Amino acid sequence: MKLSARLRSAVGLFMAASLLAACTSAPTGAPPAAPGSAGAPAAPAASAEPVHITFWYGLTGANGDVTQKVVDRFNASQTQVIVDAVQQPNYDDTINKLNASLAGGDLPNVVQVYDIGTQRMIDSGRVRPAQDFIER
Repeated sequence: MKLSARLRSAVGLFMAASLLAACTSAPTGAPPAAPGSAGAPAAPAASAEPVHITFWYGLTGANGDVTQKVVDRFNASQTQVIVDAVQQPNYDDTINKLNASLAGGDLPNVVQVYDIGTQRMIDSGRVRPAQDFIER
């Protein structure tokens, strides 16, 4: 099965975001420290146990199948980070579950949302852009 360049890019971005999100030691609600500042989170200590990150996504059908296959391949390719992918019924249910979790529930490490959800995540102040980790 051939993947379009756009889908490959989206999947690659998801995987990069997943890895970066797993590397933070700061609580989800903490504002990001400036790169290189004294308040910047330290690199995680080496551990024999893999880091588990939870990833919610609202893709179904063929796209959901491809997402799960990518996660499975990633998990099989290494032992340091394990992605626990949790498929949601659709985008709306994903953003609704995120909104409920922001109010006090158990948040995932990474969540895939559509354009409307992006602004909600920004406004919540509870997310960190992947760029913060890239600049470390």
